[in-house]
Amino acid sequence: VANTRMCYWPAFRANLMHHCKSLFTMIDSWKERLREYARAAFGIDDGILLPRLVDDRCTRLAPSWTDAADPSHAAFIAELMYRYYLYTQDIEFLRSTAYPFMLGVMRTYEVMLEKKNGRFSLPVGFSLGYRGNELSSQGKNASLQLACIHFLCASLTAAAQILGEEPKKIWGEIAAHLPTAALCETP
Repeated sequence: VANTRMCYWPAFRANLMHHCKSLFTMIDSWKERLREYARAAFGIDDGILLPRLVDDRCTRLAPSWTDAADPSHAAFIAELMYRYYLYTQDIEFLRSTAYPFMLGVMRTYEVMLEKKNGRFSLPVGFSLGYRGNELSSQGKNASLQLACIHFLCASLTAAAQILGEEPKKIWGEIAAHLPTAALCETP
């Protein structure tokens, strides 16, 4: 999914937005499968989870345990969808496709977050390319995941306002009380 995202970046730079529509149409057709993946991983019916490696029917190609709990791949697609809206100003696409997809991805992150002493944290997360499928590839507040969450909080808030909807209060709370990056001390 990360590589797919990079393949579409030139369409934005060259303003060839029509090249993105077929990708979004295909992904939108996967809605039920993406909800099944989120249901299996997190027990929710309103989330979206996209495994790292899927075919054009959203069948997992190389299942790994990290895929089962990593919403960043769906967040990458959400970023492409929102960027598409920003470039095209296609409000119907925002309303019918991008916003619902973004909501589903954020919902998955919401159930993963923990709140303690007024602060949010992501107890388990993964960063692409960091130790592959090793058990040690997981960690608290992985910077990649934090960046995805902060992107979703900001873009969902903006999209809700564009659509005349009330942004969810939780997005502002998460944005204000979730670290923006993982920090560690060196010995």
